[in-house]
This record gives sequence, C-alpha cells and structure tokens, in this order.
Amino acid sequence: MHELLKEYETPVYFYDEKKIKDSVERLRIILSNNMKIFYSVKANPNIHIIEKLKEYVDGMEVCSAGEIFLALKAGVLPENLIFVGPGKTIKELNFAISNNVGFVVIESLREAEQIEQIAEKQGKIVNTLIRVNPSNCALNAAIKMGGSAKQFGIDEEILEDVIKGISNLEKIQLKGIHCYSGTQSLDHRSIVENFKVTLKIAKKLEETNVLQCEYIDLGGGFGIDYKNKGIKIDIDELKLQLYNIVEEYNFGEKCQIFLESGRFLVAESGIYVTKVLYIKESRGKKFLIVDGGTNNGPSSYTNGRFLRSNPQITYSNDTGEMIYADIVGPLCTTTDYLAQNILIPKCLKEGDYIIIHNAGAYGYTAASKDFLSHEYPAEVLLRENGEHEIIRRRSNFDDFLKLY
Repeated sequence: MHELLKEYETPVYFYDEKKIKDSVERLRIILSNNMKIFYSVKANPNIHIIEKLKEYVDGMEVCSAGEIFLALKAGVLPENLIFVGPGKTIKELNFAISNNVGFVVIESLREAEQIEQIAEKQGKIVNTLIRVNPSNCALNAAIKMGGSAKQFGIDEEILEDVIKGISNLEKIQLKGIHCYSGTQSLDHRSIVENFKVTLKIAKKLEETNVLQCEYIDLGGGFGIDYKNKGIKIDIDELKLQLYNIVEEYNFGEKCQIFLESGRFLVAESGIYVTKVLYIKESRGKKFLIVDGGTNNGPSSYTNGRFLRSNPQITYSNDTGEMIYADIVGPLCTTTDYLAQNILIPKCLKEGDYIIIHNAGAYGYTAASKDFLSHEYPAEVLLRENGEHEIIRRRSNFDDFLKLY
C-alpha cells in the first residue's frame, strides 16, 4: 500500500472492491428466501461504487433525484429503487414517477396528496410504502431516527387514520410499510428487537384489515467498529433470531421483506489518506498538521456527531516509541480535528502518511469540501485483480478558477 500511495497526491480515498463484495456476502448470510438487500446510496454515491454493488444487491434505496439519476445511470433497474426522504420536492417526485421507480415511500399525508396529483397528470399508478415512526424505538444505535418526535414518517398513533386517508387516493397503491429507526448499532439483539417492532405493526395492520402488507421494509442499522475495539455484529445470532421472529409473525411467501444497508456494505472498504505537513508543539501538547482535514475527511460524520471517538488510524512510519498527540487538518477553525489525544509513533516526520480506516461510507460526499475552498481529494478503486483506477479525479486550483 505504501508504494501505491506514492502514485497519488494526498488527501485521497481508496476503496477496496473485494471488501465491498465480502461485506454484502456477510449480510446476505442472514437472509431467508423472501428477503432482499437494498444498498443505501447515500453512504457512498460514487457511480462506480453503485455499478459494482448492483452486481451483488437486489436494489437501491435513494433519497433524491440525484441519487435516482446516479442509480439509473449505473444500470440499476428503476423497479429496483426505493425513494425515501421526508422532504421530497415536486420536481423530485415528478422525476421519480416519470422514471417508474419501484416504490415511493410516503412520509406524510400531504406528500401522498402531492404524489396523487403528479400521478394523475402523468397517467400513472404509483406503488408506495408508508414510513412508520414507531411509538417506541428498541434500537440501541448511535443515531436514532424513530421512537420520539421526528421529521421522519407517520407516528404510529395516527397510522391507521393516515392509511385510511391514502386509501381514498386513486393513483396510489399502498403496498406495505417502511421503518428505519436508527443506524450504527453493533448489538444484534437490539437490531432484531427493532425489526420485531416493525413486524408487530405490520401484523396489527393486517389483523385489523387496515392494510395487507405485500412488502415490509425493516430498514437496517447495521454498525461498524469505528473504535477498533473488536466489537462486531454477531452475524450468526442475527441470522437465527431474525429467522425466529419472521417465523413468529408468519407473513408467508405473500410478503417480501427488505433490509437496507449502506454503512455496513461500504465503510470497511475505504481508507482516507492524508500527509503530515508540519509537526509542532504548543504549551506541551504535540500537534500533527496534515493536508486533509474534516473538509475532506470522514471523521466528522461517521459516528453520528463530531469526534465521538477517534477513528482507527495507521501510519506509514510506525516503529519505535509511541507518544500522545492531536492530528489536525489545515483549516482555520478549532474544530478541524481528525483525532484527539491519540497515540502516534514518535518517529513520524513531515511527508509521512496518516491512514484513516473504515472511511468508505459518509466520507467524500458527507465532508464539507467547499469550506475554505481547498482542493477536493481523488477517489481510487482497488480492483479485485490488483489493478487500481481513479473513479473521481482530484480537483485542483485551475478547476476552482474555472467556476468563476
């Protein structure tokens, strides 16, 4: 890897194609026959990553017209797209419906009415799922997106009334429910319990003749061990317990179950590489100043809030004594930390590489790249055959000048 680094200017992202494939295969282990995996494009929307993942997953979860366009451009069939998001614009809904996406996920009754009007104008019937905000969230996760007052979905308490309102709309076919209560969970018991909450809601709707679910989207929430503590989801137990609850609620072959995953599928495939510019000391504290900080790097988003924990880091020069230091970027702000009070090799010098692991999700596109108008990093794909190629070239100052 160190020889490869010399071929590319830092900062730079690398993604390992084989690790992406391996992550999908690990998740697919838990599936039974009527389950499908959908890749959450938001995690890494590089079109080359989407093209690779479409070979392994069953569909894509998209959250904007831009993500719909990227997925279609990458060759994903429109019927294999699920369009999610609490604030879909009229333009986006028009684009989604005109391109025949598989499902539009309804997050409010007003949105359903907008879909109805657009479908009427286009002369189409739109397949939809309704997103549920459950009354309680069983998911032990870094980021919770359900179980309390949220902008996402329909509160469980008023779900039946909203479904009855949607049933009066002629151009909408409500096919099932969608629930995504959180992300970045490493506890398989919590994930299963959360899925159970969703299945229980679906069963109640079926038993009360409010809605017969042909599809149930359980969401995901599968986490990554960013802290490098050796804590990973117990896939075998997850498979067993998920099988048990699906059997318990017994929707049968008439109902297809979806799982969504973004972070779990791509995070471990990626590294973010930056180079030491300066080493300095301030009042007894050592700082490594590197050429790519939070403007280009993944650490500000991956764990849900800024610097929740130091990321897993390795170094191109890592022999001998270790000392404590902060690793900071080039930005003129006190928040530009990649790691705080972390052990680094004392031998590090200017020009050495800092390698941040688990950077394949919510890295390049989640970073605030225009902050202070630095150059954008390149993205490089490491092929299974050992070859490597730039899948997004590095921007430079000449590119910046052309904007103006």
